[in-house]
Amino acid sequence: MSNTINPSERRRFISIVSESLLGANRKLMVDTGNFYLLKNADIVTNLPLTSTVQQDAAYETIPFIQMLLHGMMDYSGGSINLAEDPETQMLRSIEYGACPSFTWSYEDLEAKEGAKAAPEVYYADSLAQAADYYQQADQALADLRGARMTKHSMVQENVYCTEYDNSSLVYVNYGETEATVNGVTIPARSFLRLN
Repeated sequence: MSNTINPSERRRFISIVSESLLGANRKLMVDTGNFYLLKNADIVTNLPLTSTVQQDAAYETIPFIQMLLHGMMDYSGGSINLAEDPETQMLRSIEYGACPSFTWSYEDLEAKEGAKAAPEVYYADSLAQAADYYQQADQALADLRGARMTKHSMVQENVYCTEYDNSSLVYVNYGETEATVNGVTIPARSFLRLN
């Protein structure tokens, strides 16, 4: 018995699956995904918004995948309410042009007997915060949905700038104090959209 598939059978199988999944009026959402699958996806969730390599004087991280995908499809990073630092996760979503994402449960799992405590997923505990984050993301990114990301750079310590092909700039300040870049002040732990 063989566990191999010949290349022509593989291509035929992929074609059948693609046609079934992506027939008329269907959309495909993938979780993280790989480059082969991304070409057929409309939405990607849990796209990494950090690099595995630490940034230093010799290496600057850039949102490479996001620069390729932005303007072609919607994507989100990890769930904001499950992040170690939800505020930083939200700022990273803005910096990387990602839709905010939350993971919720309708039931209060903490109140169920024998359930593993998980207050961060009970929707009622973070609904107001999520509404605020979505409003902020809409303010910064709504009309950039179809724009291509053309440049990303660290403009000073803790401050990053993402540029789009429609001349819009989004500054994100991760620092604990406000920052001034090119005569523009970005509040601490916040962002500023220009143009």
